[in-house]
Amino acid sequence: MMSRFSVWGNSLLQKLLSSKNVSTVPSFVSLPRDTLIEEETLPYYKPEQYYAVNIGDVYNARYQIAGKLGYGAYSTNWLCQDLQVLKVSTMIPEFPTATERELKIYEHLSQVDSIHPDLKTDNLMLTLEDDTMLADFAKAEAKDPSPQKQVDRSRTIYRSRRFLRPLKGNSYGLPILCDFGEARIGKTQESGPFVQPHIYRAPEIIFEMPWGSAVDIWNVACLVTKTIAALFPWSCIRRLRLTRMAALIGPPPSDFVNRSETTDQCFDSNGAWIAHKDTAIPSISLESIEKRLSGQEKESFIQFLKSMLKWLPEERKTAAQLLEDPWLL
Repeated sequence: MMSRFSVWGNSLLQKLLSSKNVSTVPSFVSLPRDTLIEEETLPYYKPEQYYAVNIGDVYNARYQIAGKLGYGAYSTNWLCQDLQVLKVSTMIPEFPTATERELKIYEHLSQVDSIHPDLKTDNLMLTLEDDTMLADFAKAEAKDPSPQKQVDRSRTIYRSRRFLRPLKGNSYGLPILCDFGEARIGKTQESGPFVQPHIYRAPEIIFEMPWGSAVDIWNVACLVTKTIAALFPWSCIRRLRLTRMAALIGPPPSDFVNRSETTDQCFDSNGAWIAHKDTAIPSISLESIEKRLSGQEKESFIQFLKSMLKWLPEERKTAAQLLEDPWLL
């Protein structure tokens, strides 16, 4: 698909990121070549999908790599001097459309009807109120370089370095959505190649129905249950995920079942579960698994979730409606 890195930076870092401080670094821990680290541990890892980045590299005579922030299925993220994002892509013949699609999405962001069917915590960034975190990161990397291993002459793989938490009295800023490689333009998309991570997939995606921006609303509910409520009732196993959906939000209505030829593998015409007789619908509910809240706050929170977790996408609240939900006010 492509390899990329995000570029952050700050004027406070210029001295720290000079060639003297970054390119000439103290000794580092060299890892054995047969030890899989970071992106190498992913099940579908292909080296050619990752741009070979090295700490100390300078891009466009302006952006100097200070350290590795993390990695994903097709990319790595790095801290650099300037506060902006730079994408470095390697076009893979079998995956040309994702790069082209993402570039179009960035051009389209100022307009309406953009869909981001890959909403998950990995695709959310937090702005910083305390930018000394960046300087501390660069200092730590310059003083104690991250462990690394040289795969060959052109490729070195580094371990990521974690940010320290903001100083007392400061906090993270607002979340910002990023990574638009799977985003789409338009109100409705035909069924086809699956979008969304397995565990976050909306019902219409699972059953290969046409879909639209309502899949984002389903993802918001999944993110809320994971990040705010510290619970995540879904499962990576398809049949378990479906039985938990039925338990938490009720059986699918016949209108939903009739929209796809694949639903009859799991539900009858009335929405009753018929697949995997050894896999029963569990006796759980949103009310029973949410244990951190109580009283009116819990009731409002559960209603907030239920307004997004609907089998029929047109019954889910829109983003504008969610902003007016009592739980957020």
